[in-house]
Amino acid sequence: MEVLPIVFLLVVVVNLVSGNIVPRPRSLSTNLSQNDNDFNEILFRGPEVAGGALLGRSNLPIVARDDPEDRDPSTPWSRAVCKGERLLAAMQYDHDKLAKSGVVVPVESPWDGELRQEMRDWGYKDFTEADNDLLDFGCQFDNWGFTAAFQALGISSKSSGEGVMHLDGPAVIRKQDNSLPPPVTGADFKLGMNAPSGAIFSLDLKSPSEEAKTLWGVSRVASADELPAIRYVSDITWALWNRHVNKEHGNINNVRYIFAINIANPDTEMIMEKALTKYTPGKDNGEGL
Repeated sequence: MEVLPIVFLLVVVVNLVSGNIVPRPRSLSTNLSQNDNDFNEILFRGPEVAGGALLGRSNLPIVARDDPEDRDPSTPWSRAVCKGERLLAAMQYDHDKLAKSGVVVPVESPWDGELRQEMRDWGYKDFTEADNDLLDFGCQFDNWGFTAAFQALGISSKSSGEGVMHLDGPAVIRKQDNSLPPPVTGADFKLGMNAPSGAIFSLDLKSPSEEAKTLWGVSRVASADELPAIRYVSDITWALWNRHVNKEHGNINNVRYIFAINIANPDTEMIMEKALTKYTPGKDNGEGL
């Protein structure tokens, strides 16, 4: 994956908001085994191959219905919906069968656990509670008006901060002119986490590939061999979640909510605004929801 994986998480949200999700059948494996042709030809190959034939998929367990004119594969909206459809279906498809499909190969990350030493080796520095970069998340959520929404969802706003920065880590040795050597990128990942509620809050995410442009003073996208091996937000979030859960003696599998806050990507902002206003306009109920 070349794109910062937070987009991967967001397209799930976009697809849930913009699409009509068919209820999960009792026997999903039977349902999918009967519809392999639909699954392979339409879902995984996308609208540019299937000719936009996305409306007749009521036999599939997940269906996103959109206006046909919105299915231009060159637009950010269409790409996001397509990714969301693929991801949602793949998450419910048998892993071994998916791997043998020859169309989509599940990505098995080599990174697991807290990754403390591994991230230090690659130049990361852990944020601590004393750092000004990690403020009191409860106060932030109160100020942002999330308290009522969290109460409605049964989520405590009193989360603790976890974060790392790819700058001046213990393993980084500056050059004689005090500049930073590659693959130091200036990336940082700040998250709030709440083990009892099973909530992860992405508060500030700056990817190595994007931040490297600023730190290195270049406009090109850095190649993979110039970047740290641990660079995807999914791997780093999982490592920080492991640390948080281990401190709180929580359940590592209890991930119930993933929130992305302070979204600044223009394409993502456009997609979310369209999904929320056109497909699920809702109403102001005074509860912050």
